[in-house]
Amino acid sequence: MILPPSVVQLRIYGENRRKMKLGLHVGLLWPPVVLIALLLARVAVPVWGFAAGRGRRRWAVMAGPVLFYLLCTLRGFKFEAGSAGDGVKMTIY
Repeated sequence: MILPPSVVQLRIYGENRRKMKLGLHVGLLWPPVVLIALLLARVAVPVWGFAAGRGRRRWAVMAGPVLFYLLCTLRGFKFEAGSAGDGVKMTIY
């Protein structure tokens, strides 16, 4: 079973020391996002499938699960930007 990310840790460095450390608990946002997605899916999926045309309907309907899979594979992603002493580090758990 794959799970979406639950915590995003953001660290900001300046002058070779940590200036700010911020942990965002993304797991608290998933229940409202799922509820909104379920409410919008009743309208969005048929409209999207109809607008995609005859040859692309399967691709249009499968885009949702594929995007969810890509979101879930972000777990363990690390990002660093800046120079050696200054910059930003982001880790997704």
